[in-house]
Amino acid sequence: MEVGLCGFNAPRRRVVGGLVAAPLSGIGAVAPRPGLPVDNNDILRRFRYMLSFSDAQVAELCRLGGRPLSPREARARMQREEEPGAVFCVDDLLEAFLDGLIIHLRGRRPPGTPVPTRQPLTNNEVLKKARIAFSLKDVDMLGAMRVGGMTVSKAELTALFRARGHRHHRPCGDQILRKFLVGLTPIVQKRKVAAPGQ
Repeated sequence: MEVGLCGFNAPRRRVVGGLVAAPLSGIGAVAPRPGLPVDNNDILRRFRYMLSFSDAQVAELCRLGGRPLSPREARARMQREEEPGAVFCVDDLLEAFLDGLIIHLRGRRPPGTPVPTRQPLTNNEVLKKARIAFSLKDVDMLGAMRVGGMTVSKAELTALFRARGHRHHRPCGDQILRKFLVGLTPIVQKRKVAAPGQ
């Protein structure tokens, strides 16, 4: 299916009705913000499935990213809204998981390396962090989109990685992110990524 980006310029997540942002030790839990679409629990759950990691291994990646939590707390933040004990996964925690994944797969930033300015966690930022973690080139990104059932041109892909405020920047809509993660799953599973501690 060929889809232009403009059809999916949705803001990032929508409020997940029954999920509660419960405070964690060392984490300032922020309630879901109104008007934000795809829920973080789904994104975290997709990455866990993609990597075949346990709850404890997901928790370890969050710790590497600077947000310690227990395996039980990790599981709660991967549950669906209708499941008992489900807790909304706040942006800071999803970002910590993605940063921990980068550290696990690529190593820590060398001392003295400039740290990029922190950006709000949009769908575009999730794409960027996945690209860095798995060392994906444009051809890999486009291939994942195709496997997920969406054809995106190289120019459209480049627009997703433009800085916000750039005239060619395009927001990454929910459907693009979902299809990318669906297409990325078999690619990552073939690589047999080692879990933390292995």
